[in-house]
Amino acid sequence: MFGGNLLPRLQEVDVDGRVMLIAMGLSLAASVLFGVLPAWQLSRVSQLQALGTRAFSGSRRDTRTRTALVVSQLVLATVLLVAAGLLVNSFISLSRVEKGYDPTDVVAFQLVLPADYATERKAATIASLLSALRNRTEVRQAGFAYAGILLGLQDTVGVFIPPGRTIEEMQGEEEKPRLKSLSPGYLEAMGVPLLSGRYLEERDSTGAFNIIVNRTVAKRYFGDANPLGQTLVWRTGQGLNPTLRPFDAPLQIVGVVEDIRQGRVATPAYAEIFMDYRQVREIHERMKFPKGRVEQISLGFMSFGVRTRGNPTAFFPAVREAVRTIDPNASIDAIHTMDEMVGYSTARQRFYAVLLSVFAGVAGLLAVIGIYGVLAYAVMQRTQEIGIRMALGAERRQVMSLILRRGVVVAVIGITIGMIGAFAGARYMQSMLFGVEPRDPSTFTAVAIAFAMVAVAASYLPARRATKVDPMVALRVD
Repeated sequence: MFGGNLLPRLQEVDVDGRVMLIAMGLSLAASVLFGVLPAWQLSRVSQLQALGTRAFSGSRRDTRTRTALVVSQLVLATVLLVAAGLLVNSFISLSRVEKGYDPTDVVAFQLVLPADYATERKAATIASLLSALRNRTEVRQAGFAYAGILLGLQDTVGVFIPPGRTIEEMQGEEEKPRLKSLSPGYLEAMGVPLLSGRYLEERDSTGAFNIIVNRTVAKRYFGDANPLGQTLVWRTGQGLNPTLRPFDAPLQIVGVVEDIRQGRVATPAYAEIFMDYRQVREIHERMKFPKGRVEQISLGFMSFGVRTRGNPTAFFPAVREAVRTIDPNASIDAIHTMDEMVGYSTARQRFYAVLLSVFAGVAGLLAVIGIYGVLAYAVMQRTQEIGIRMALGAERRQVMSLILRRGVVVAVIGITIGMIGAFAGARYMQSMLFGVEPRDPSTFTAVAIAFAMVAVAASYLPARRATKVDPMVALRVD
């Protein structure tokens, strides 16, 4: 399950023989290439040159080539580290976002009933199952909804008209509120905070049409005024289909709840109205909607939410048992904890952050090793020079500064170019980020400082080794 949360569509991943052969071929070619080039270079060194110290002095061109490679590594590592930092910050922001519900200790499952069941039988099965679940001691609350949280299915039919507004005004509304049909207990089971008023109750299934609105609807239509007791007129049927009967349903607001992020955690909340699924069915029947459409709107995609008193995973067998007892023909299409579903919802962002962090870490390690290798080789090349300097009175701190300065210059050049490249390309990451600007100053600064400190540490070891050169030994090298 952890792998599924980390890697989206993990079950579809398979080992492809052709890809393996290509990877093995590239690895072999790289090994041969990087093994042959040094061997060919050494073959050009004459025997007399190999016997002298000049063999270790190297050419300036070789030194510049090695330095350029290290700078390139630093540039690439810096770009990858900045990108990884942005994605990690984005995932942290996504993890901390207010979702509008509490997924802790919640079981979510989809109920599937035979297609030939009458609407009344489906409704009766749902009512019986909810009653059975609520009567268990380990259940705090249970409810049903048309397409639960994170499934992203909504219906927007007709127009909602607040007091003092006209149908013509509201028809031009860009984003109409979305209606979700559900049972009493669903919002409580999902831990949706109640801001004012009350949740839906069984008495709201008949009689007056009572609804709950979210914060966005309350703010949009009533501003700072108290929306409780206010009426929204739901004009349905008009302009939808010539065969439908126009119907004005007066919806009285009995509660206001927090905005819920439906679909995905990264998806902003929208205006939403909650109504008992039996009332939704009644209104659509009055409109003369086709029977199949009425059933789809009120009972389609049967999502259940159960808040437990303990480990929700341990309650899975009880859910299956309850379904079998209520109706042997019923089945469960999917059952998860809400924590798992939230994990699936953020799997893509988590995968990007982890994958790029691994690449950035490897690139950064190679760059640090490159700095260390170049400076260590430089110390070996300049052993005699360092010995002469120290014999003529140079202090150890001066020698260390000489070597360290070279490493710092290489690091500064590589990191600076990398920062410029990352800044220029950051805008292409916009679609992958949440709550973080592509050119976030804190991320760029943190990466630059941290990487610079690591690069200086890599430069310190060869510099410290240079201070330990014995002048007399160095002068006797030749």
